Amino acid sequence: MKKNNINTHVTPAIRRPGSSPRASLDSGLRPLSDEIGRGTSSPMLGRRSDGHRWIQTAVLFSFLGLLWGCGSVEGVDVNYNPSEQLLPHHIQKIALHPVVNQTKQFGISSKLSISIRDAFLRNGNYSIVPDNDPQAQGIVETYITRYILTPLTFNQNLTPVTYQLLMLMDIKFVDIKTNTILWDQPNIQSIVTYTDAAIPGGITEEQAREEIYPQFADDVVKRVVHGFGTVMGEASRVITSTAPSTAPNVEPTSTFTAPTKPY
Repeated sequence: MKKNNINTHVTPAIRRPGSSPRASLDSGLRPLSDEIGRGTSSPMLGRRSDGHRWIQTAVLFSFLGLLWGCGSVEGVDVNYNPSEQLLPHHIQKIALHPVVNQTKQFGISSKLSISIRDAFLRNGNYSIVPDNDPQAQGIVETYITRYILTPLTFNQNLTPVTYQLLMLMDIKFVDIKTNTILWDQPNIQSIVTYTDAAIPGGITEEQAREEIYPQFADDVVKRVVHGFGTVMGEASRVITSTAPSTAPNVEPTSTFTAPTKPY
């Protein structure tokens, strides 16, 4: 006859003085369930619990490493940082074509041309030569395409109090050696919001334009010297093609007098 195996955990019995051998033997035979119920853990259970904790810790650190690695690969930043697309090496002398004004505002092309020239001279990366100089190796062409003055707020008499002046320009760079347009940057935008000069602390429309000229000049220098991505133009779909430029308030008066025919 087979004997049933009884899963028991035998604890070495310690015989105390005055106790019988039977009592010591009974105290040493305790089921494993009783040991667990009393909070006594076996060495095997302790190793298993430690293993579970180690696995949880490994998973946690793996997850944190995955999050950290989303922005970098092996410590290298994976964000898109385009390299500077500089001008060809054979271009060292640049000519600045006079700014072309495609709006109805008068007197703005000459002042912007002066601002652009001053900005290039302050930068000093390229030599600036006259527009018709045969030593010129590249030409910067600038076009003022939009001039929009919009009233923003009004007083109780419906008289405009604050205005927004928006100007757009296009830039082209021509390689004289190859007679090609190296790049074309359209719709560079500059905006100035100002208070009417009738209000204390306000400025005139002409003074608002004076704030825009240096902004445009710095954008031209950045685009030429530091390349693509340094200056961003507005998307064409944002600009309404049918929106006309603001007409000047006062037309320039001519001082030319036609000569009279002698009798």
